[in-house]
Amino acid sequence: MVDLVEIQTAYYMMAATGVLVAATYYIFNMRQSTKNRKAQLFMGIYDKWIAPEAIDGHIRIRRLKIDSFTEFYELYENSESVEGRHIIWTAVYFEGLGVLVKEGLIDVRLVALFLHGEVKLFWEKYGPFLKEQRVVENYPRAWIEAEYLYNRIIDYGRRHLQQG
Repeated sequence: MVDLVEIQTAYYMMAATGVLVAATYYIFNMRQSTKNRKAQLFMGIYDKWIAPEAIDGHIRIRRLKIDSFTEFYELYENSESVEGRHIIWTAVYFEGLGVLVKEGLIDVRLVALFLHGEVKLFWEKYGPFLKEQRVVENYPRAWIEAEYLYNRIIDYGRRHLQQG
């Protein structure tokens, strides 16, 4: 004959198993939700970067020849200049990505795999002017997160992409 204690023990074991299964399901579900949110964030970043007007701007500022800070600053300050607006757009975009990377909201790996060359080209071409702008405008934090992004991307490239 089955003792009441044995029935109770079996009942508790079944209840504990049910809780364990539910907790395991919840953990797997949360992991998948996190991956989905990261994918959505990445695709939002991707979509902004490859928008037709953005691509036009990328091409324009790649071809642009600037020889001095004065020339850069005049372009930067000119709201009528398409190139000037796109330099600002790109700097602000990389500034935002730098914040996301610094705060751990997006992995530098994703940004590096997608934009390694773009960040490197932009910062190496315009970074010296943007740094000088910090001094001229007495705003030491100007473009600091974009510079942070550049440094992280270069470091990641050296360690993982066999390039700096």
